[in-house]
Amino acid sequence: EKSLHHHSTHIPVSYDWPRSLVVNNHNTFKTWFTVSENKRATQLAEQVVDNPQQGLNPLIFVGESDTGKSHLLQAIGQAALLTCKQDVYTIHRDELNKIMSFDHSWSDVFAHASMLIIDDIDAAVDDEAMANILGNVIDTALNMNVHIIVSSRSMPDNWPASKLWDILRSGVRTILSQPGAGSLMSYARNLAVNKSVVLTDEQLALIVTHGEMGWRATKNSLTKVENAINNGVELLDNSDVYNFLNDIQSESVTAETIRASESVEDVADRLIKSVVDVVYSEQQLGGIEFNTTLPELSDDYEVPELLTDQLIRSDTEFIESQIQSKLDNITPVAPSVIDVNDRDKHLVAKMTRIVQRDHAKAAEILTDLDMGIDEQFSQSNYQIASETDVLVKLEAKLLKLAERTAGASVEGLIEIADELRSLEHDLITAGANKLDTDQGNNHELDSYVPSNDWNIDDSEIAPEDLVAESSIMIPIEGVLEPHPEGVIRTATLTPVTNITSGEEE
Repeated sequence: EKSLHHHSTHIPVSYDWPRSLVVNNHNTFKTWFTVSENKRATQLAEQVVDNPQQGLNPLIFVGESDTGKSHLLQAIGQAALLTCKQDVYTIHRDELNKIMSFDHSWSDVFAHASMLIIDDIDAAVDDEAMANILGNVIDTALNMNVHIIVSSRSMPDNWPASKLWDILRSGVRTILSQPGAGSLMSYARNLAVNKSVVLTDEQLALIVTHGEMGWRATKNSLTKVENAINNGVELLDNSDVYNFLNDIQSESVTAETIRASESVEDVADRLIKSVVDVVYSEQQLGGIEFNTTLPELSDDYEVPELLTDQLIRSDTEFIESQIQSKLDNITPVAPSVIDVNDRDKHLVAKMTRIVQRDHAKAAEILTDLDMGIDEQFSQSNYQIASETDVLVKLEAKLLKLAERTAGASVEGLIEIADELRSLEHDLITAGANKLDTDQGNNHELDSYVPSNDWNIDDSEIAPEDLVAESSIMIPIEGVLEPHPEGVIRTATLTPVTNITSGEEE
């Protein structure tokens, strides 16, 4: 066993600075929440804890504010205290200037140290002298196998040239991104479960989106809601949570506050007046007030007839209307293509009413919908008017043909038949154009399936097999041109069997 006076024995030297990390339960891995934005950084941190001073040295966590850099650095330091017997030193950004006035030997400081943690080290990169001294300190720690863990808001490649830049640009880097809405929802749900607070996904979405979205804001908002629930505040729906987070006093709370300031005599007087003067009814909103003067009873006064059947009928109709409204509310609605999937409903904040800041947005959306609907209606009206004109013209031609039919000869009937075919062709053409417009490029051949065997191996078929022996291939020369008179229509001639004398066939 070595003696304390042996020349190779290092006697621990204590200094006021840098501070040695002590064990506490603040910012540990127990309170760290792993999501996709910090998964890679968490894996590297766990590897450092499992194998300290054996790689990933130096390790640099890069990320903006409120991404969890400081929490992860403290969690690594607390875990290292439990696994290593040596000291873990920490330096914060507001303590970096002390390095300029440190007169002791850094070799003595790191003689019994296992890890050095520096938070927001990029605060020193603009000061060239401080950056060079800090780079020499880190170089000394690396040579003594001290694990260096630092955080920064920017990549070392973007720093000015210095000793610190030269040391850390060769380190292991990992980026922590800002958490998204889905990650914050998972984090809020985990906090609510740990705090035994029952909240719906819509209420958690309001908590996550309240104020600036981030880890700290989500935790603070959830803690505020937890405190309200523990103090007896009723948060029944999304509107209650929204009003509470934004410090909006509801009408019921305001009424309770006014009643609490009333005296006992005022409360008694108000209750007596409400009971005596008003009879509340579900059919008459606001109650029924008895302010009329009672008539004076005379000898000829007759008691009005009580219409029992009418009262029973009105009560029955009222009950049926109430039942029908309840059934309408519980009747399932067919799903729509714009419905949110069940697994994504927690990302949508549902409000029972539109808040003040969304009035303009709602008005703009409704205006666009109104204009689009009006445009569609105008197009439909124009199309209906066009088709109506075509049908009216065809109807007029048919009526004229019907008038000509009465006294027409055989040649006239043939002409009428040709005109009827022409009208039929126009009618079919108009219907076909409408069908093509509605169906686009859909054709019957797109969905044609042959009835016989059609899965034929083409390797066993030669081109000669496809030509019949009796067929004659006649090449077509030139380009086919349309007939100059347009569409040629044929007429059917029916022979007359009985011919009267003097009439030619």
